[in-house]
Amino acid sequence: MSNTVKINPNGPFSVKGNLSITVGDETEEKTSAYLCRCGASTNKPYCDGAHKSCGFEDVGSLGEHKLSEGAASDEGELSITTKKNGPLVVIGPVTLSAGEDSAHSSRLVLCRCGASKNRPYCDGSHKAAGFEAD
Repeated sequence: MSNTVKINPNGPFSVKGNLSITVGDETEEKTSAYLCRCGASTNKPYCDGAHKSCGFEDVGSLGEHKLSEGAASDEGELSITTKKNGPLVVIGPVTLSAGEDSAHSSRLVLCRCGASKNRPYCDGSHKAAGFEAD
């Protein structure tokens, strides 16, 4: 199964594949998930639709970041770990897409607080924003 992270304009990350999602000490195996990137979900790291009412706006582009070189294949396990009060760390073969653009990678550090100036990537803005989540 191919691993993909789609950046939805003004909305969540749509993640599909052979997923292992770890929050604190809990790990769930899934084949799809919608992960919050606005910071307002009450069900973090999962999207609960809060982006629709909190004023989150982001065109959903690949942003400016040198992606780590990933294999041409996006098959295998994709590990997604939440960092307490911080980003989503994605490790494994994955295709990141936004609109018509896509790139392969083997490691991503994605913003989930909504405050990064280089979305979809974490730039450390969660610290100044006071973002709190497991």
